[in-house]
Amino acid sequence: MASPHAWEQLDNCRLVSRSSNDGDSFRIAAAGKEHVFRLYFVDCPETIQRSAGPDRIADQGRYFDGIGNDAVITAGQEARSFTSNLLRGTPFTVFTRWERVFDSHRFYAHVSLPNTQGQPTDLAEALVSAGLARIHTTGADHPLGPSERRQHQHLRSLERKAKAAGLGAWHLLSTR
Repeated sequence: MASPHAWEQLDNCRLVSRSSNDGDSFRIAAAGKEHVFRLYFVDCPETIQRSAGPDRIADQGRYFDGIGNDAVITAGQEARSFTSNLLRGTPFTVFTRWERVFDSHRFYAHVSLPNTQGQPTDLAEALVSAGLARIHTTGADHPLGPSERRQHQHLRSLERKAKAAGLGAWHLLSTR
């Protein structure tokens, strides 16, 4: 692994199917090795009640304007499916500095995949645009640009649009 401050680009990554994968953390295979990555900037709702304490699920519900615990879990399951559908069968690129997530075996990363026009799409942006992630974790400048501050502003703009359109977890407000 590279130093914790130098960016490393992993090309032709593949999603490894695991029950522990969710919308913002998942196992990948690249260059004959497997790693678990967590997206910079975003936190997807939990997928099962026991995966996090009730305080975390309640906090996620408050973020999405007070949706209930069941709606949080539903949104988390949607986020897991969304990420899996985007990454499954499609090679993607991971940019990481091998910065550990708290005391875990996961590392923070930016994930880029081709869209239908072959242009790169940032997975965190896609999740926020779909209303399936909150802006709530460590951020970092993208090695190919833009700055952390600009990315954060862009994600806020995407979030406002998703909320106004009632997408993802924002759609679940009626299940409070």
